[in-house]
Amino acid sequence: RVHPDDRRELAAGLNGPLPLGLTAEQEFRVLLPDGRTRWVHSRGRVTAGADGPRVIGVTFDVTDGKRASDALRASEARLAEAQR
Repeated sequence: RVHPDDRRELAAGLNGPLPLGLTAEQEFRVLLPDGRTRWVHSRGRVTAGADGPRVIGVTFDVTDGKRASDALRASEARLAEAQR
């Protein structure tokens, strides 16, 4: 469900050896079954598993925060332009 525009960057962070103890974080978009796009933040740590290294982590939706941040930047840009 990873957005096509984010797949290459996400895959690049997961390819190659993953050393034990490594903590990785990435933000990327996902496509929901209903066609909507959401932003998620994923953080995981490489640990030792019975069959070799495994990643344990969490992924959470940050869409609302992204939208608020984008709106703030746009507002600041309009204000800066108006002050010129």
